[in-house]
Amino acid sequence: PIETRIVVGAEALAELARSLEAAAMLSIEPVLEPDDPMRGELLALALAGSPDGAALVPLRDGAGEAALEALRPLLEARERVFVGFDLKRSAIALSRRGVQLWGELRDVAVAAYVANPAQAVDRPDVLAKTYLERSVCSAAERFGAGAKRRPFDQVSEAELASHFAELASLDHAGGQGSSAYSQ
Repeated sequence: PIETRIVVGAEALAELARSLEAAAMLSIEPVLEPDDPMRGELLALALAGSPDGAALVPLRDGAGEAALEALRPLLEARERVFVGFDLKRSAIALSRRGVQLWGELRDVAVAAYVANPAQAVDRPDVLAKTYLERSVCSAAERFGAGAKRRPFDQVSEAELASHFAELASLDHAGGQGSSAYSQ
């Protein structure tokens, strides 16, 4: 089981930033509504410094600016290695909020594509099962699909944390070393 926590408040954010500062690699998963980095609202950010645990930082209801400012040094560190699924989405969504990912970017979807261009790389749940032998609910299973999809801004922070923090921890596991997704 993955340890998941929701981080709210200046003191908790400072403690999270301190704990993640020591991590050589940081995985990141944005929660966007709509799920489009060019126009979606950044509702939360899931961060993991290890495959064993992750945190969800809510950014809605006015908490976003202070939270992003608290995390800015961590997110903009040039020596940081970032790993994630479709990191371009994360970079665009954060850039729209004035935060730049300056470090090395390791995209697990790109690594999986390089390993096998014939495989579907657009579903993190499939990659996790294939390369990490871990079963996770897909976004469609958890939140619905198409017209029946629940908008993320109507989903509780606990449920968002359960899904997106788990994805961040899987990204971290997939991005370690030579990348499990490229073997």
